[in-house]
Amino acid sequence: MSVDEAAFVEAQNSTNNDEDLLLSTYPVLTLPSELISEIFTHYLPAYPICPPLLGYASPTKLTQICRQWREIAHTTPALWGAVELFMNSELDDFVDLQLETARTWLARSCSLPLSIVLGYLTMDETTKQMEDGIGLFLAHRSRWEYAALIVSSATWIPGPMDGGMRILRQLDLAYSDTNTQRHPITVLDAPHLTTILLDCDFVYWEFVPALAVWSQITRLSLRHSTLSVVAAILRDAPNLVQCKIALNARGAVSPAVKQLYEFLQLEMLIITAGFSDGEAVDEFLMAFRAPNLRRLHIDQDMLSHHPANNLTSIPTILKAMGCRLEQLSIAHPQHSLGTYQEVLPDIGLIQLRHRLLKDWGAWDLQAE
Repeated sequence: MSVDEAAFVEAQNSTNNDEDLLLSTYPVLTLPSELISEIFTHYLPAYPICPPLLGYASPTKLTQICRQWREIAHTTPALWGAVELFMNSELDDFVDLQLETARTWLARSCSLPLSIVLGYLTMDETTKQMEDGIGLFLAHRSRWEYAALIVSSATWIPGPMDGGMRILRQLDLAYSDTNTQRHPITVLDAPHLTTILLDCDFVYWEFVPALAVWSQITRLSLRHSTLSVVAAILRDAPNLVQCKIALNARGAVSPAVKQLYEFLQLEMLIITAGFSDGEAVDEFLMAFRAPNLRRLHIDQDMLSHHPANNLTSIPTILKAMGCRLEQLSIAHPQHSLGTYQEVLPDIGLIQLRHRLLKDWGAWDLQAE
């Protein structure tokens, strides 16, 4: 045997010994690839929550342990189907790297449904990268199942060229700016969409109700809303089970959408405002009919401050709704807890709090 042959045999024996040592030290490596793949999926946050692109709790971390794990991870599409982009401020200096990583994940996810989250870059020089980010995700819109997007109105507004989102179940659409131009909106082609979380001030208000088939929506959050926008949407959304409304401007309901609003399945209502003493809000809520409402969080400061109505406003609204509440949460209360309990003796739990606890549910893809 030559010197070279002897060296090769010695190196081969050393490699075999190293592999034997590795397998004895880490017996997980002896498991079938299918089982390791399943274990990997439990390392990540439960879908549809997105893991970080890099670092701890990222599937990328699994590819850095050894060659076997890397091969298994790369061929496990379920590891790569929840993608968040521009959500970590610590990575703002690596925008192009984030885009390339997200592109790789989308390719590895094959044809699986997607959960996608797009954050917003505030630096002026990143406008193109923001466009690239939404463009990257839109290229896979037929696979969107859960989508949360923070965009500018100049970057993307749902329009006639967006195509089908046939498996989309939840859409969270937030805007970093407003656009009061008459920008047309097309009804989303999303027959399975049941949850919408929406900024309502990104285009001229009359166009917002055109975004979705509201009769199929069961869970709804409207942010930066006016009463007219809310009313225009709610009149076409009779099947709501949970509803969250955040008003940001005074104003009465437009006569064009003023009516009774019947919600036979509504169980939870959260309504707050960024203003005080809005008598129109009392009138609006008095038009609700929600016999199965069980939980209500309401900002009393937004209701009428008229002395004759102040204490009786909430009981009057509840009577008009025709419901028997089990839980009432009041933000910015005008009276003591004991006073509310006296005028509302049939409600089992009354709380005075500005912020809701977790048992009121999560309203975004980061907190579910």
